[in-house]
Amino acid sequence: MHEGMTAAVPAAQNRTLIGPVWDFMFAGGFWVILATLIYLFIPHQWRGAPVGPAIASAVLVLPFLTTYAHFAASYQLMYGNFIERVTAVGVSPANRARLWVSGVAVPLILFFYLVTAFAYDSVDMLRPAYMAMTFFLGWHHTKQGYGVLVVLSAKQGISFTGAERTVLRTNAYAAWLMAWGYLHTLPNVGHLFGPYETLGFPAVWGGPMLAALALAALPAGAVLLRKSLRYRRAPCWAGVVGYVAPLYLWVLLLNIHPLFMFFVHYFHALQYMPFVGRMQFNKYRERMGARAAWLRLAGFGAVAVLLGYIFMGFVPHFLQRKLESGLSDDGFDIMQSVPAMMLFVIFFNIHHFFIDSAIWRHDNPELRKYL
Repeated sequence: MHEGMTAAVPAAQNRTLIGPVWDFMFAGGFWVILATLIYLFIPHQWRGAPVGPAIASAVLVLPFLTTYAHFAASYQLMYGNFIERVTAVGVSPANRARLWVSGVAVPLILFFYLVTAFAYDSVDMLRPAYMAMTFFLGWHHTKQGYGVLVVLSAKQGISFTGAERTVLRTNAYAAWLMAWGYLHTLPNVGHLFGPYETLGFPAVWGGPMLAALALAALPAGAVLLRKSLRYRRAPCWAGVVGYVAPLYLWVLLLNIHPLFMFFVHYFHALQYMPFVGRMQFNKYRERMGARAAWLRLAGFGAVAVLLGYIFMGFVPHFLQRKLESGLSDDGFDIMQSVPAMMLFVIFFNIHHFFIDSAIWRHDNPELRKYL
């Protein structure tokens, strides 16, 4: 996967993204520690606890530094040299098609669909969009976990055969499908950041789905054990925690504490950012040297935070204020049953899934060269 890595990157640095400990922490170690502390020391009714104000502030600020910034980072990766990539000689037809679909077709379709829902104030239109978002969101989390395992293991000299990768990938998809199915055995009507209906699967399906989730893990566990025996050393623990966290810790344990629903998304973004940072740094360093590359990378991060604030903070809240005023600038009444923020959440989560599906692929020349 990495034979295209440039010689400008020292071999020792190729073994990790940041360093062994930091790779482990960003891949999932931070989540394990924080989730344990939250579960042991913060009550479920955290809003009334002494730490409530501090947690509320963290819930308000952290998305702009993590979740929203990682959305914006993916947009910089996709559109920073979009025309150059889709017209470059040597790009496979399949890769070029994925770029056009993810970069042009998907956002246009989402935009017009959500604008129509907004214009007609149609909660019924948003329900299937929200349902699609939850499906793609979990799929994206598990796909990323698989990618973390494969890439970090490869950096440690541990490779997986095609059959082994299929087992690991199948387990990732099965884990999410079972968890997603279990979600839809819960009561049919709820409110998850807006109106939402589950598919209403029979409740008796819940137990078999969780059992299937456990069984799907056995072949994947066997693959990891086989790797350790073959290489006669421990597996890449950063990769393992990066694989296990989104498949199990972020899914199965999501409902054991109300704060986990908030923090899972932040740690998904933290898992993502070292890969973006390493790839961009290597790209900048090849062009301008290490010192200038650090400055350029800082600029990349600052732009990501700024764009995240604009499109997930300022703009949706501005539109919400217009909704609450009851009138648009043209004087038309706007009903208030559709929160403006929900439109942006749906758009960016679904589009981000398709962007990453086009970028983070083994046949992406930039990924092979710089990561």
